[in-house]
Amino acid sequence: MRPVRLLVLLASLALLGACTSSDVSYADGSEPETGIGGGDAISVGDGETGGGGSDLGGGGSDGLTPGGNFQDPCTGDGDCLSGYCVNVRSGYVCTQLCADDSGCPEGWSCRTLVNSGGDIVELCTPDVSALCASCTTNEECGVIGDLCYNLDGTSYCGQQCEYQRDCPEGYLCQEVSDVAGGVTAQQCVPDTGRCSCRPEQDGESRPCVQSNAWGACEGIQVCEGFSGWSACTANVPEEEICDGADNDCDGVVDEDMAPRPCTSTPNAYGVCEGSETCQGISGWVCDAPLASIEICDGIDNDCNGTIDDGLCYDGNPCTADVCDAGTGECAYPPRAGECDDGDACTTGDRCIESSCRGEPMDCDDGNPCTNDTCNPVMGCQWANADGAPCETGNLCTNDTCRGGSCTTGGAISCPNGQCQSSRCDPATGCVTDNLSGVPCSDGDDCTVGDTCSAGSCIEGRSYCEGRGCSNCSGDWLTLGGWCEEIFGSPVCLCFCI
Repeated sequence: MRPVRLLVLLASLALLGACTSSDVSYADGSEPETGIGGGDAISVGDGETGGGGSDLGGGGSDGLTPGGNFQDPCTGDGDCLSGYCVNVRSGYVCTQLCADDSGCPEGWSCRTLVNSGGDIVELCTPDVSALCASCTTNEECGVIGDLCYNLDGTSYCGQQCEYQRDCPEGYLCQEVSDVAGGVTAQQCVPDTGRCSCRPEQDGESRPCVQSNAWGACEGIQVCEGFSGWSACTANVPEEEICDGADNDCDGVVDEDMAPRPCTSTPNAYGVCEGSETCQGISGWVCDAPLASIEICDGIDNDCNGTIDDGLCYDGNPCTADVCDAGTGECAYPPRAGECDDGDACTTGDRCIESSCRGEPMDCDDGNPCTNDTCNPVMGCQWANADGAPCETGNLCTNDTCRGGSCTTGGAISCPNGQCQSSRCDPATGCVTDNLSGVPCSDGDDCTVGDTCSAGSCIEGRSYCEGRGCSNCSGDWLTLGGWCEEIFGSPVCLCFCI
């Protein structure tokens, strides 16, 4: 005798009359899973026809074509010859009574159920169960007694059971409460504690996303049976860098990587400038050439800013040293502009007719107590002129330089004449006053009675006037004598008679 599984009747057929079909979806938004996603769940009536059971649609009042044969559409048990209209999730169809699986077509199995009257009936039911299908009400789970319960934050269909042997492999027979909280019963639940990745789904995959402030990257997760879902293969979004990868997962590789300045690796010849661009997996690539020894080729090989420099040097700062890359010969055309003639005693040096010329440097420091000179190498030089005369502003003193400064000396001597009187004014120096009526000497010993007049000495009368002749012992001519200075003394000489 074949075993009969007794099912506990947990809902009335009136409740079944409210059942409607519903598509399966997972709370995580993934596609339906193998074995349950597209599967059909069934609900059964009480085996009565014509109103004894739950009428899902008023006994064909919705206009269905009369038939009632196995797998014909139905809206209630009264539409079916068997008296049972079942929910196969794609719609409602009539089922048929059976004695064993041979009485059901392929894809259907003979299942023992209990109707609302407590009678045991055997009906053909779809092989695919709603077990672990997403749901919101018990009715969506199909068979009487299968509950819609909460698991891991989402509601799924269970399957009524009495013993562990009533559950398929990978499921445990445990007591759960339905989502409405009104019914508690033994149900087959996944032993992994989740419906979204069960052992029979091992190897299946689903999309996943890693997101942050930089963007969102897509990947997949693989169901690893009892271990659950694998880690998401999506990259963690990052700031876009030049590496040939879409770091921020916006669908564009290495965007906003504008060229930027760069320099070559320094060497003994110099450093060259260039521009680096993003070259994908190669990263930033700089096009600056390596500096090299300068040659006559019209190129700035050492990158010092001057082409073919140092190859044709004439030592003249006022000529351009040009190397003709075509002929290899040197030319020295004049150039204008500033230059340095190498003489520290010139200033404002400029190139004029291939020569560097400057104006003499003015080294006068305005100090009378320094000697101002210029050294061609060192430039202006200032040495103390100690002892040199200078002027402090007092014209009545003898001022001299000492330590680079003018210092006050002793009073000056203002000369006095026999017909002048001298004094000193600090602002103007020596001042002479002319005298008059003062005796003086005109320097002639043969005059007497000389007198100053307006600063000048005026000679007096002749020395021999009224004097006898010193050379005549007798008479002399009445013309008188004349005066001669003999041995420093005046002597009157006459013509003797």
